[in-house]
Amino acid sequence: MKIPKVGIGTWQESKYQKNIVTKQTGSEGQSIYLHKNPDGLVEDLQQALEIGYRHIDTAQIYGLEDFVGVAIDNSSVDRDKLFVSTKVWSTNLGYKEVISSTRTSLSRLGLEYIDLLYIHKPSSSYDPYETLRAFDELYQDGVVRNVGVSNFTPELVIEAKNYLTAPLVANQIEVHPLLPQEEMVSFAETENVTIVAYSPLARGKVSEITQIEEVAKRHGISEAQVTLAWHIERGTKPIPSSSSAEHIRENLSSTSISLDGEDMRKINSISERDRIIDTDRDQ
Repeated sequence: MKIPKVGIGTWQESKYQKNIVTKQTGSEGQSIYLHKNPDGLVEDLQQALEIGYRHIDTAQIYGLEDFVGVAIDNSSVDRDKLFVSTKVWSTNLGYKEVISSTRTSLSRLGLEYIDLLYIHKPSSSYDPYETLRAFDELYQDGVVRNVGVSNFTPELVIEAKNYLTAPLVANQIEVHPLLPQEEMVSFAETENVTIVAYSPLARGKVSEITQIEEVAKRHGISEAQVTLAWHIERGTKPIPSSSSAEHIRENLSSTSISLDGEDMRKINSISERDRIIDTDRDQ
């Protein structure tokens, strides 16, 4: 199953999670968050699935896999129509830890397999041989259908591909019009690696950009829809997070929006640059 054009992310610090106030010290280094409103996440994801979303992205460190699993279980969508991805956290990158933490993720999600399993980021605990040997084993066992990485440079992608037997299908990175990542997008295309875009709307900053406002006005759509359509035209797969029913529906409708060459040139002409996520701090 291919990665759907638009997915829904589950990183929502403001609504579902409190600030980091405690840290669980279990051997698998799971959730470091307490939850404000996990039931709200379940409701939002159920609605997203019912209106047509098929890709849900989460991570071990978000502490939300249980709630994602509840939403999937409550949904009327068949499992084989869904694309569920999660990420192995930095404390779990040893061979044994990858295996055990992924099994725990499967249990929390209530699934027999994960469609796409990522390395969350290339932290100091990442050993390509040990980590990717475990990913290969999970792939061969059929409990992981696809292998991916996140926050990897082109050099690290090549290194990972050289260690892996399984195909490396995706690199999840921050991408939006203020950080278009042209080099990585071009590189990924030559390597047959899909770019999955987190923070695809630059946490709302796209609504303040003149060029995007102009394209939105021309088409009678929102700045968010313009930006997601821009992603789709480029071949990147955005996974916006939203706790608004209106925005959840609006984001999905971007799959039916076509931008022409003039629109793309206008958006690509944006010269301002802004990285939203500090991967050492925020993930």
